[in-house]
Amino acid sequence: MTVLMAQVDIDVPPDFHEVPVDPSVEDRLLGQTAILDELSIADPAQREGLGWYLEALSRSVTAGAVVSTAFCAVRLGGTPSSATLTVAVHPAAAEDPLVFTTGAARALLTTGAYESVAQENLGRTLAVVARGRVIGDDGLTYSQDVTVVVPVAGHRLAVVVSLSTTDLAHVATYEAVVRDAAASARVLT
Repeated sequence: MTVLMAQVDIDVPPDFHEVPVDPSVEDRLLGQTAILDELSIADPAQREGLGWYLEALSRSVTAGAVVSTAFCAVRLGGTPSSATLTVAVHPAAAEDPLVFTTGAARALLTTGAYESVAQENLGRTLAVVARGRVIGDDGLTYSQDVTVVVPVAGHRLAVVVSLSTTDLAHVATYEAVVRDAAASARVLT
């Protein structure tokens, strides 16, 4: 996936499909139709439902700091599974990765939106990894979220990669995906 607005590139598995975010409705619809065809979805109700989902994702990208989003709909362990991966770019106050990640960790902690926030090394990349979940009024967990923030070496820029899934049985698999994607962040030259 290439995040064109900030000229940042990250690697994601081929099961993730980048959501068309073209400003033109016709171009978005063509991109959405291509995804539906690639997924071989023939049932009209399923096509319509996934089409609305893609349109909602597309519109959410243009409404905030998000610069790209992708989704997957796969089978894991014999059961249907899905996840949404979202990428944002944020200016960094410092080029020093330690200074940046310390500040980012503190900022994420103070939101109260995450159960855990930690600085970790992802390969040779210092990052902040935050985990949270959406709990309903009934006390049940409905989705798990993992957000990874990495400074881009040599730039005053950070990449924020978030993944959300309702497949609680495969959170570890999706956490590996978001960690790998964030660790691969690089500025295109």
